[in-house]
Parts: sequence; structure tokens; C-alpha cells
Amino acid sequence: MPGTVLPLSARLERAFTARVTGLPAAACTALLVAALGQSDSVAETLAATGLILGATAEPEILAPAAEVRLIELAIDTVTFRHPLMRSAIAAASTFAERRQAHLALAETLREQPDRRAWHWAVATPGTDEGVAAELDSTADRARRRGGVAAAIAALEQAARLSERQDSKAFRLLSAAELAVESGSRTTAERLVRDAQVLDLPPRRRATTAWLLSSFEDGVREDISRVPELAELAASVAADGEVEPAIRILWGAAMRCFWSEPGPVARRALLEVADRLPVPADDPRMVAITAYVAPFERGDLALVRLRALAGATGTTTPEIDRYLGSAALQVGAFDLAARFATAAAPGLRAQGRLGLLPRALAVQAWFQARLGDVATALPVAAEAAKLAQETWQPFMYGLATAVQAEIAALTGDHERATGLANEAERIALPAGARPVLATVRLTRGLTALGEERFDDAFAALSRMLDPADPAYQLALRAYCLAELTEAAVRAGRTDAMREIADEGASIGIARVRPCPAHHRGPSQSGSTGRSGSGAVRLAPDTAVRRDRRPRPRDQRRAV
Repeated sequence: MPGTVLPLSARLERAFTARVTGLPAAACTALLVAALGQSDSVAETLAATGLILGATAEPEILAPAAEVRLIELAIDTVTFRHPLMRSAIAAASTFAERRQAHLALAETLREQPDRRAWHWAVATPGTDEGVAAELDSTADRARRRGGVAAAIAALEQAARLSERQDSKAFRLLSAAELAVESGSRTTAERLVRDAQVLDLPPRRRATTAWLLSSFEDGVREDISRVPELAELAASVAADGEVEPAIRILWGAAMRCFWSEPGPVARRALLEVADRLPVPADDPRMVAITAYVAPFERGDLALVRLRALAGATGTTTPEIDRYLGSAALQVGAFDLAARFATAAAPGLRAQGRLGLLPRALAVQAWFQARLGDVATALPVAAEAAKLAQETWQPFMYGLATAVQAEIAALTGDHERATGLANEAERIALPAGARPVLATVRLTRGLTALGEERFDDAFAALSRMLDPADPAYQLALRAYCLAELTEAAVRAGRTDAMREIADEGASIGIARVRPCPAHHRGPSQSGSTGRSGSGAVRLAPDTAVRRDRRPRPRDQRRAV
């Protein structure tokens, strides 16, 4: 980017600058402009040089630099013969000379607002809110085209130029949020520290604390903080900052996934979400309400997901990720896999490595549930690896638990147990509920495959106990088909009828079993799972043990 000077050894600097000595002053000016312009355009270089000299600059002005082999000059391009030559020339100039060159380049680049803003910024030693606003626009354009690193750099520069502390804090925290998305914890922590030294109002200070917890989705936080986040989002929205309010609500909704804040906190989040001046079918709002109220708003979320499904692949990767997350909560297996699969390539291309393991984990989770375990296995493995690399321990635990479930589905019970133990070791001390729920499901599948039906029933029934750390509001519905099978095989049908009646009373009206969990011994690698009958326990609950994967298989949440 403009203004960046790469470090040079003293020997290299002397070697490069020696060639500059003795060049005509006009040639030195043109050479400095070319070095700072970060472009090989002769036209740009000559136009900016002409502004400095106050006269039209012709290509011949660069000829002396070409003669001493500093550059290669063509009709329309100027190329430095060594990649470090630009830095050497910039380092050999004075601040006043560099500033003059940047101002001239900014004036020349009127049709290229991003490059123009950078040159204005580098040439501005103090504060300038106008230039900072241009950099805000530059950062927004970079973010939308996937240039997360460029967006972070632009926001940092805009923060430096901010005239007011609240504007500076907002820009630093916006950059920190992008650093979280890219998985750069070191950068995020540095930006948050820079914001924290400012005289922040309580609302901004609360935002700084919330941001860094995103790496762990607030799992280690006091669960009572969820209503505080609802209040924070409401106050931010009341100040007219709707986009930050949505992001704070999303963070709070994720805490409803990883923890259990209780119905009062969930209602508080819904009330804030419903009041935001945002269309109800906005993908982010669909995801937020699905996470907060997967049963109460489940039917509505499914309707909106199906309406948005036609746009998959034409939206942004971030939007597809939101939609995949929403589909996870309401059990739309086909849509979750579809949205997450669409999101992953874009997130990878944009370098948003903090978000990528989340999309991959959702993709693997539902590919396994749709019976495509061969595809799911490497996807889950990559999700685990990326989560480790981006300092997301509980996301790593979840991806590891998904791998354990896949191993159980393929009959590799030893591997399933080992992976489940690893995931449980990470999740249990902090009570990361979706990890523990997936571990319980894995243990239940393993026990079913080994014909330990009492153990399977005990493992799976824990997912339905609100007092158990494996209880997760949405994911509890995923085990009912397996639990029913375990109950029948263990002679616990009376207990299962009670569970089914209770499930109906709290809104789980019908659960369709995952096809991958009921494919029979020839496909799953498990034993004792054959048979073609359906055991009827209640009007709304049945298990078919001979089912093959269908194109779509889901639970309907109401």
C-alpha cells in the first residue's frame, strides 16, 4: 500500500541509492513518484510529476534512471529492476518530498477513489475527518470484494486521522471485528487495546469486551451477560448504529447456541431483534431468530430459508454462512449443507479464516446426516485444523465431535470413542453444549452399533435433560430417532412414550430421523441394526431402521 517502506540492509540501501546520485533533479522527482505510486503506469507517473514541476513531463524525463539500470522503461510502463528499489528510493527521500509526491498522485488519481484515499492519508500528518471518511468507503469496498486485510488497514489509517475519539474507537473496533473474522487474534487484540486506551463511553467499552470473546463465542463468560448484550444492542440501535447492533445480537444469539441462557434471556433477545428497523427476511435476522427461538420461530424460519435458497451462490459468502447456520438450528439438513457448501469457497478466497471452519463444520455435520460421510470426513478434518490455527478452541471441539460422529456412523467405534473423548476434554470444563451434545450422540450411536442398548438409551437421554451440560435446545431434537430405537431394543418403551409426550408438549411435534443414522449394517458398519418394521410409540414418533438416504431429510420445528 502507498507509504509502506520495506526495511533494507545498510549495504543494499547504499547500493541502490548510489545509482540515484548524480541523476537530474527532475528525474529524481519522477523516480520518487513512480516508486510511491505502486503502479507501473508511465501516464500516472508523468501526470503527477508534471503537477510537482509545474510543467508537462515527457517520458524522456525517466531516461536517465533507465540508463543507470534503475528501471526498465517502455511506451506505457515503468518497471523497477529490483523489488526493493521502490523502498530504497522512498527511504532516501525527505518527508517533504514524499508528501509532495503523494499529494500529486492523489490529485492525479481522481477516477480511482481507493488509491486516491490512500495517498491523501499518507500525505496527511495530522487529523482529517474528510480523508478518514474516504478511507471508510475504501474499507467498505475492500470488505465487499473480499479484501479483509486491505479493509483492516484502511480502517486503521482512518482511525489515525479521526478528529473525534468516538469515531476513532468505532473505526478501531470495526477493524478488530474484521480481524476476528479473518482469524487473526493477535491483530484483533492489538486493535482492541488501542481502542481501550481511549476515553470510551460505557457502551463502547462493553463492545470491546464482547469482541474478543467472539473467538470462544462467550463460552467462558457468565451466562447472565446475554441479557446485557441484548441491552447493548438496543442502545447501539437507538443511537442509529443498526449494523453494529445486528452484529452484537448475532454474538448474543451464538451464546444461545453454545450455552443455555434460559427463556427470559431468549425472549429479551427476540424483543430487541423484532424492534430493529431491518426487514424480517434479512438473512442475518433469520439466523438470529433461528438460534434464539428454534422451535417458537422454526416454521417461519423454514419458510424464509426456502425463499432465500434460490439466491444461494449469488449472495455473499457471509450471507450464505448466516443461512447455513439458521438451517442448522431448525434441522433443514439439505438447506444447511447447501448454504454452507456455497459459503466455504468464498470465505476461503477472502481470507476469512475465522469464519471458514464454522461453515465447514456445518457442511460436514449435515453431509453426514444426509448420508455422504465420505465427503463429510475431510471437510470436518479441515474445520478442526483451521479452528486450531485461528485460536477457536470450542469450534475445534465441535469439529472434532463431528468427526467422532462420522466415525461412529462408519462403524469405526474405537476412533469414534477416541475423538469423542478429545472433544469432551475440551468442552466439559467450560460447558460447551453443542460439543457435548454431539459427543453424547456419538456415544449413543457407538453403543447402538455394539448392541449395548441400555448404554445407548442412557447416553442419548442425557441430551434431553435440561440439567445436563449436553442439553442444547435445538440439537436435543436430533437424537430422538436414535433414542427411540435404543428404548425399543432395551425394553424402555414406557420411558420413551413419556419422552415423546413431553417433546410434543414443548413443540417438537415430529422428528424425522437422520438417514445416515439408519442405513442398516451394510452401510453404517454397525451390527444389529437391520430390520424393516417401524415401532410405533406415539402418533408423531416412529423409527424406520431400513431407511436409505433421501434428497431431503429434516425435523420440522414449530
